[in-house]
Amino acid sequence: SVNGTISYRATGSNKTYLEDQTYTFGDEFQITAGIADRFLIGNQIFDPSVSFKYRKVQSDNRDEFDLPSTGGEWVFIRPGLIYQATPIISIQSNIELPLYANLNGTQVTTTYRINVSVIVSFQK
Repeated sequence: SVNGTISYRATGSNKTYLEDQTYTFGDEFQITAGIADRFLIGNQIFDPSVSFKYRKVQSDNRDEFDLPSTGGEWVFIRPGLIYQATPIISIQSNIELPLYANLNGTQVTTTYRINVSVIVSFQK
């Protein structure tokens, strides 16, 4: 299967930052696209996948002036695997590896991220 998501996060402002300043966080745009398949090993179900994620965050600003070392662009690859342990329990995992980063100024950024989750489906 082919999948994709697009999200946009519009952020707000703290109008009482340091008592008399306005701090606004940068808005964020993300797009993810990927492919997945399903296969059996014996009677066990596995769903491998790979996706790419693009993320862009605008710079934060204080009193309408952009702050250095905030915002940037990232591209990640996310290989993953879902194991259907039982008809109602699945174990999902993926690793998120950066392929490209163009950050504004000097910032700490993610080197990799590992995600593992257990999903329980409640049926009627």
